[in-house]
Amino acid sequence: MNKYLLFATFSVILICGCVISTDYNSNSNTNATAIKEPSAMVLSLSDLPEGWELYYNVERVESDVSNLGLNLGWKKGYIASFLYVNPSEDYSMIDEYLSVYPLENISETIGINLTINDYGANYTVEEYSNPNIGDVSLAYRLTNKETGDTYHTIEFIKYDVYVRLDIYGDIVDYSLLKSLAAKAVLKIS
Repeated sequence: MNKYLLFATFSVILICGCVISTDYNSNSNTNATAIKEPSAMVLSLSDLPEGWELYYNVERVESDVSNLGLNLGWKKGYIASFLYVNPSEDYSMIDEYLSVYPLENISETIGINLTINDYGANYTVEEYSNPNIGDVSLAYRLTNKETGDTYHTIEFIKYDVYVRLDIYGDIVDYSLLKSLAAKAVLKIS
């Protein structure tokens, strides 16, 4: 009798073990949502190299968002801006725009900056190779046709969060922007 009881117990344990088995090797969960508040997901001064200052850091409100963004179901967001001025008075600015959208619309946010602002008339838009940041990403350079001013931009999506990072000014360092984008995606994860 004990043999049958032992065999039955062992069989139940074996069957349960097979049923409960789960695959944990997935790299991306496209149905995931961010669990942090936007203020906890934006870059902080400690993420930037020495010499940068926090210019402003503020919650986004509806009036900060385009009609297209609102129509896509914008929920909440945050803006962080950083300034660098060197001794010769050259400057750089880095702006981070972070927004949370419904999962069903998040894929439509990539490239939203180009759609909203219609840069074609006054800017040359040149797309960079994909920086492979987050779930989906896009990078490009905008050059003002009249002044020659250059802006580098990286947009990416992670879960239900859209992020746009811009660097512009007298000194623009695209490699710094890529490095910051890599840090920014980790703050969301």
